[in-house]
Amino acid sequence: MDPFVKTRKERWKEYGFEYARDHEKDPDNWEYREVARLLNPQKDEKILDIGCNTGEFCFFLKKRFTTNPRGIDINREAIKVARIKYPEIPFDVKDISHFEKEEEYDGIVMIEVIEHLSDLPEVLAKVKRLLKPHGRIVLSTPNQWAFLFKLKSRILGRDFTYDPLHLREFTPLSLTALLNSEGLKVSKVYTKVLGLPFLRRVSVHLYTHFPSLYFGRWIFCIAHREE
Repeated sequence: MDPFVKTRKERWKEYGFEYARDHEKDPDNWEYREVARLLNPQKDEKILDIGCNTGEFCFFLKKRFTTNPRGIDINREAIKVARIKYPEIPFDVKDISHFEKEEEYDGIVMIEVIEHLSDLPEVLAKVKRLLKPHGRIVLSTPNQWAFLFKLKSRILGRDFTYDPLHLREFTPLSLTALLNSEGLKVSKVYTKVLGLPFLRRVSVHLYTHFPSLYFGRWIFCIAHREE
């Protein structure tokens, strides 16, 4: 069966231990540093990581910035791994749209999560309620305008955006419009990385800082709760 015509129920059957391990990252990878740079976490701030997978970003926040992170994910296997690896951090198997108790957070992060969601207005309304006044949300997501990466993927016989659980793609403009429409004021949006051939082998710093305008592989965005 073509993976793009699977039902939603069939897709989520694939969201288990192997998926969690495939998406596990080094806690000090450049993408986490980019998200943290936007978030600008302060000591003792409460940060919610939605779609935390196996907990690496929460660990990064606690170790590097001494914040109070909390991670949630609907993948039970990922949360089992996170709890074993980082027992000092609270992790829960939870869907953001079904929070039983309202809490307030200084910051919320969604790293490569929003492209998986079908009920975006409901989720973003919940996110807005969970943020403290002037609280901020930082997101990253694959970029629909990443033409260079898509061309390279086609040449190499790969599918740039393939993931059986991705439901949509965003551009910097469409993501900004979505967040603004839900009362989350976008203050900065940009893309990284451009993905020039062999640039990463020359210098990781150049690879992650070479100008990409709106055509980099991932979109990074920060928005604040409007009063």
